[in-house]
Amino acid sequence: MPFNTVSLGTSQGGYVTATRQDPNWGMDIYDNRNNGKGGNWSVSANLVSDKMTGNNGHTLTTPIIFKDANSTSSVLSTKAPVTIFSNYSISSNSNYIRHVQFNDPNTGLLIRALTSEIYTNENYSGIINFTLNNVP
Repeated sequence: MPFNTVSLGTSQGGYVTATRQDPNWGMDIYDNRNNGKGGNWSVSANLVSDKMTGNNGHTLTTPIIFKDANSTSSVLSTKAPVTIFSNYSISSNSNYIRHVQFNDPNTGLLIRALTSEIYTNENYSGIINFTLNNVP
């Protein structure tokens, strides 16, 4: 998931936030339980490493956040996964496929990094682990 380039001059409280290049990034969930009508599930995310590494070896610590539609932010880490999508209904259609996405470029998964850790002309990368959960 690529993120936009940010200007260090846009920092707030020593942090800059980078939005996704594709503001409508999402995923399709195919749920064929209950005779193809689907059921309750959630998607959670956590980081494989608490750092993103730049192409020159510099790191950003705890750089990925999830911001929900109410502007509540949660930091992704290697510890407890953060729920990023939920589904609590059963479809009347068979072959249930649900496309889930963040409808606002300022919500969903974002990079939030300390300006003191950012080096110019450096591309950072990391791994986000997504888990599909069967929920009651």
